[in-house]
Amino acid sequence: MLCVIAKLNEDARARLLDVQQAVDRFGLPRRRLHGHFTLAAFVQGSETELIDGCRTALCGAGAFRVRYERIAELPETSIVVALLRRTNTLSALQRSVTAGRESMLDRWTHSDVWLPHTTLVHQPGMALGEVCAAMQAAFTPFEATVARVEFSRVTGNGYEIVDGMDLSEPGR
Repeated sequence: MLCVIAKLNEDARARLLDVQQAVDRFGLPRRRLHGHFTLAAFVQGSETELIDGCRTALCGAGAFRVRYERIAELPETSIVVALLRRTNTLSALQRSVTAGRESMLDRWTHSDVWLPHTTLVHQPGMALGEVCAAMQAAFTPFEATVARVEFSRVTGNGYEIVDGMDLSEPGR
């Protein structure tokens, strides 16, 4: 599986790490937080061709701002996430990466069902309502900057960043 991920600035990552601390009182392990959200997850296709196609689609794309709105539990996948506001800019960027490649996507990153988020907790088989509430209590909505897109290969032990590209600064 190859994921196309939008990398957050370090301040945003630090804010999400602060929210994530709420898991400590529940005795849960802290999830490693790379500081990103997924634009697309391809389950088939040539990795090289997918990266080249996405690079072409993103060529000239500028850095942009996103807004984290709230914390939510997604029980179907046993995760607690920080949800982003889905703006026209964000949706257009995601569609540019997936256009013409929809048949290669996992079921979660098709444009019509894509829910932009950063996963904070993953605990299979556990009801996470209390954890979610504790994290929401520690959360304040905020904006983040995305100035880089990375390509990660899912491995047996997590993931490996295999390529990336910086997005142009506004005005350049």
